[in-house]
Amino acid sequence: MKVLVIGGTGVISRELVRQLAEGGMETTIVNRGQRSVSLPRGVETLQMDRNNKEDFAKLFENKRYDAVIDMVAFEEEEARQTVDVFRDKTDQIMIVSSVAAYERPIRPVPTRENHVSLWKTDTGYTYGYKKAVLERYLNTESEAGVPITIIRPSLTFGDGARNVGVLRQNMGILERIRQGKALVMFGDGIHPWSFTFTPDLARMMIRLLGNSRAIGEAFHLVSQEQNNWLDLYYGFGKLVGREPELVHIPSPVLYRQNPGLFGHIYFEKSHSGYFSNEKYLDATGDDFTSMSLDEGLAQLKDSWERDGLTVDPELDALEDSMIEAVSRGYEALNAL
Repeated sequence: MKVLVIGGTGVISRELVRQLAEGGMETTIVNRGQRSVSLPRGVETLQMDRNNKEDFAKLFENKRYDAVIDMVAFEEEEARQTVDVFRDKTDQIMIVSSVAAYERPIRPVPTRENHVSLWKTDTGYTYGYKKAVLERYLNTESEAGVPITIIRPSLTFGDGARNVGVLRQNMGILERIRQGKALVMFGDGIHPWSFTFTPDLARMMIRLLGNSRAIGEAFHLVSQEQNNWLDLYYGFGKLVGREPELVHIPSPVLYRQNPGLFGHIYFEKSHSGYFSNEKYLDATGDDFTSMSLDEGLAQLKDSWERDGLTVDPELDALEDSMIEAVSRGYEALNAL
């Protein structure tokens, strides 16, 4: 197949491009060229800012691809651009959305694609709402005959990920556990979540390319392993040989303390996030076993150490101050 990837250098994109190339796909990526990454041999790179709409459209005026994968469409306008440019130049347009587009709370669990509604209003979680608006637009184009496939990953980690942890504290998780310092956990931490790793997500996306059963459909592409948020932190603890100490804070309290930092926790991750892959399995006949949480976290730790990732001092100080404040509150409560 001849495949175009819009993006191609992000955490998920790099793994996708690697697997496309290794699978013998004729792969081209297009982006602004602002990230210096090592690409597999044979991958063609086109440098273009999609915000230069006329130049972007002209670049692909006489090009055709079997599939176009847009990894960086975060709003309706960007999805509309992709559809307008490629509707007559490809057999499949794959757009990456997110389970964040689902209105919360979600029922039932595990959740299938037709069990839930998309966000109808922007309640404060703008990322999820914009993904919902994007999907509604794509659905109208799909009904009009444009060959669209929507992908809904859950929280996905991989080589280079920098969005791990309640405070997005990344390497700070490992260092705090090593030092015996407590970590913030939202709520009780036992609600389910589908943690996914890039090798699995990329594999599933590729299995849907050229698949007629994927046209006009949306798919969860998530880990099949059942985990909760405590598992994530205890998994890191196993890597450093020490059980983490967790201080539990309700998600509404976290959100009021810092809406920008904890919006993703309050609006999305404080609700159940265990999603079914059945629709994908039915469409592809895939029989793979997901990478385990322990395997994925070990690879993540290795990548942080390889990249020389260090602790963010501001996040570390914030976590200290929050834990100290909560401890004082517990003392006052116990005194009653």
